[in-house]
Amino acid sequence: MLIENFPITEKLSVGISEHISRNVYKVDENLGGLSFWSADFFWEYGIGAYVSFWGFSLEFRYGREIGTSNNRFNFMLNYLFGLKEKTAEYKKAYKQYVALYVEMVEQKKRLKWLIQERNRGEDVTEEEIEEETRRFRELIDAVNRQRMKVRELKKR
Repeated sequence: MLIENFPITEKLSVGISEHISRNVYKVDENLGGLSFWSADFFWEYGIGAYVSFWGFSLEFRYGREIGTSNNRFNFMLNYLFGLKEKTAEYKKAYKQYVALYVEMVEQKKRLKWLIQERNRGEDVTEEEIEEETRRFRELIDAVNRQRMKVRELKKR
């Protein structure tokens, strides 16, 4: 299944879906007077569209069996239980995490550049490299601490 989601706002989104699936349905077979349930399989392809708003989803789907001309139309209303809104504290912590991560990536680039400059014979001291390495390690620790904070806030 391929789903393309288009967020309109933080809580509202619309989308389309495309699918190819192998489905099954019950068949009541009567073999020599003995009745029992069995399954029959079919392949289906189709498209759909949906609107989702804060845990509720309204979806319409069209499907057609491959090899036969059976059409299927589905209309679904779904609700996602347990959905919690992100708190302001979580959003702030996540923004701090992203900022620290970007800073860490930039520091890594700077450290690589300094090492390359030293290897080319440029005037770069070991103290500069050690200082940049120390700063890079501090940022790694800060990113990991912030990541753990974000995970804890997400669990609440």
